[in-house]
Amino acid sequence: MSLISRLFGAAGIRRRAAPADDAREQRRELGKQLMTPEREALIARAMAVRRAKQDLLGDLADSAGTKRVADVIRRMMDDKR
Repeated sequence: MSLISRLFGAAGIRRRAAPADDAREQRRELGKQLMTPEREALIARAMAVRRAKQDLLGDLADSAGTKRVADVIRRMMDDKR
């Protein structure tokens, strides 16, 4: 009888649920509890706004888009001061 057989029995290694699997399941359940309909609607609206902004910036010519991004960054830096 080999060392592995003696340690784990004749049937070989028996797999148990990995702790990571349990943690994933707990995270899913907690996420379901935290995701209220209001929160889901807010997230959906934020994603729609983000898509609209990306579409606008994507439609601009490269030079105009670069200038626009630079202006936005400059304004953000000025607001922090």
